[in-house]
Amino acid sequence: MSVDPEDYGWLEGELEWFGEAGCVTVATAATRGAVAAAFGADLSAPTPEAHGDGVQLYASFLEVGGAQVVVEDNGFRGNDDSVLVRVSDGGRAASAFWNVDGVTRFGCARDGRLLFNQEFSLLDRWPGLPADLVPLAERAAGEGAQEHIAAIALAMVEQFTGVRVTAENVSSALRTGFPLR
Repeated sequence: MSVDPEDYGWLEGELEWFGEAGCVTVATAATRGAVAAAFGADLSAPTPEAHGDGVQLYASFLEVGGAQVVVEDNGFRGNDDSVLVRVSDGGRAASAFWNVDGVTRFGCARDGRLLFNQEFSLLDRWPGLPADLVPLAERAAGEGAQEHIAAIALAMVEQFTGVRVTAENVSSALRTGFPLR
């Protein structure tokens, strides 16, 4: 499978507010309950149109193609090593995180084992990164890279999990947020 970071150009378009900071995590084999537990989400307290406000963090959940997708618009719990490991049990999980300061991270785990989780700007090697993701990582870390690096990180999530996250998915997910403990 080959993916195109340009498919994630919506980060700079209709969801520009989301493009400044966010985290998208995909887990291919976990249930919604297991993913919510790993994130520390309280599924009994949904909040319409909840977005991170700097005080209370929220996560939004959506199923796409049989996989669980978690969207955080002001958080990065999905890019935590322990969360990636937990939600990858029996399958694959990957996470893309970016913020307004230009920090972009990609992480992935398979069958309960962390493979890779690092910030692009700190790398000159890719230990543990699956070989089919290296060209995208090199593109993101390349000198003078002008592309939206978060779009490349989301393309890497798709390449690793086989799940494409669309602007419509994110908009749908963010209609309801769940507070994180």
